[in-house]
Amino acid sequence: MNSGNQNSTSTPEFHSLQSAVTALAGLGCNPKPSGAGYVACCPLHEADGQSHTPSLSLSPGDKVPFVVHCHAGCDPKSILTALGLNKPRDKSSRKIVAVYPYHDAAGNVVSEKVRYEPKDFRQRWPDGKGGYVWKKPAGAPAVLYRLPALIEGIAAGQDIFFVEGEKDVDRLVLDWLHTTTTIEGASKDIHKQKWRPEYTTQMTGAVRVILLPDNDDAGRAHMANIAKELQGKVGEIRWLELPGLPVKGDVSDWLNAGHTVDELLALAKAAGPAPMPSKGKATPERADAGTVGSDLNPYRGTDDANADLLLALHGADIRYCPPWDKYLIWTGSHWRIDDRLDIERLAADVSRSLRTRAIALTQERQVLLDRMAELMARMNATPGSSVTLGREHTQLRNRQTAIGDEVDWLLKLAGRLEGTAKRNCMLAAVRHKVVVHHSDLDKGHFLLNAGNGTVDLHTGAIRPHERLDLLTHDVEILFDLTATAPTWIAFLHSTFAGDVELIAFVQRAVG
Repeated sequence: MNSGNQNSTSTPEFHSLQSAVTALAGLGCNPKPSGAGYVACCPLHEADGQSHTPSLSLSPGDKVPFVVHCHAGCDPKSILTALGLNKPRDKSSRKIVAVYPYHDAAGNVVSEKVRYEPKDFRQRWPDGKGGYVWKKPAGAPAVLYRLPALIEGIAAGQDIFFVEGEKDVDRLVLDWLHTTTTIEGASKDIHKQKWRPEYTTQMTGAVRVILLPDNDDAGRAHMANIAKELQGKVGEIRWLELPGLPVKGDVSDWLNAGHTVDELLALAKAAGPAPMPSKGKATPERADAGTVGSDLNPYRGTDDANADLLLALHGADIRYCPPWDKYLIWTGSHWRIDDRLDIERLAADVSRSLRTRAIALTQERQVLLDRMAELMARMNATPGSSVTLGREHTQLRNRQTAIGDEVDWLLKLAGRLEGTAKRNCMLAAVRHKVVVHHSDLDKGHFLLNAGNGTVDLHTGAIRPHERLDLLTHDVEILFDLTATAPTWIAFLHSTFAGDVELIAFVQRAVG
């Protein structure tokens, strides 16, 4: 209890701040975030459905989840009673089922997200004494989930999957996918997104980011905001809505339904660029719901838009050198001058990816149609439920109509891009987006591109191949720092009569 204020009280130990917010929303008290807590209409004197200036505040406590205070003087215990929070939860029924540690770049745990059953979440921070505090300390760092592994993945040029929730991250990490999320999750208020500048810094430099929204408006708004924040900070941002997801479903649900990681990777490869919010809008609608030709639709059909589709698929692996009038293609170890017309093959992938997207959307549309038929049957059987079910039916109908429109457009555009003229126009438009000058190639004179990595000849250290090195050669042999060369060593000793200093000099001179 806050001493010194008789109209404030702490909550029973086992109720969370989120449970109070949920209870207030259920009573029509319109809770809104304010600082570290919330403000809302008081359920005792402002829950009459009229417009009020909120007089109730909820703030995190030091030893308890939150403290409640009515500025009009209402009894706090009565407020808790009105919210159904006047008694502690049964300790025996509330169990910790998962703890998700958040680490800084050095691997130190800076906070933990605790999941309870019945489903509830709380965040705690180490107190430096082997325990935890439940109120965020001043200066506590903001970090993405599995940050050390994320940093390694970005440095290695790996695809980064961004999902909503630690459970989904841990599921994909088991399949060796570099994945992350935020501790805050998606915001129910699409106009007040939860993103920290530190997260942008931690993601900067990623070659390709795949956004996997949950199948609800909050999830899509969350990912659209991430796309906006990362624009210009990462190489590519792709948008992947998994086909066949139930409402509020996520990637774990999708995998649990029998889909595989190989399917996920194929869909990620075919995914289009993330839609960006239009001016004045907090978030775009579904990526598949934009009007053809609008700023929200990534499939506008112009040469420049088609070039962006090619970049979304293969932008990290294509460069164009104007002095040579040649494309360079990333092989996985070095940039090779494209004398095999691989650029034509990559360009053809665009139309194939559009058809793949159309197939996935058609499958999703069928799921929606099946759900609509189920809702109609329930409304006919239970007339009293028609209002709620009818609202969901209308939403599904609008969504499946938008999906149908996009499928038609995707197939039409795919057909156009299979023609030589349209494909050539796309390639002409992509050149200026991937320019590299020949003077920037092979500037690392002490970098040796071996078959198993790039060797720094100054130190003998080997690291993964990097696109940014702009190396155009590969010696195709495996580098082994511990390997010996007995024939070469015998030759040196024979030639220089065992002069150790001279032999060492010759070895350095020839590398």
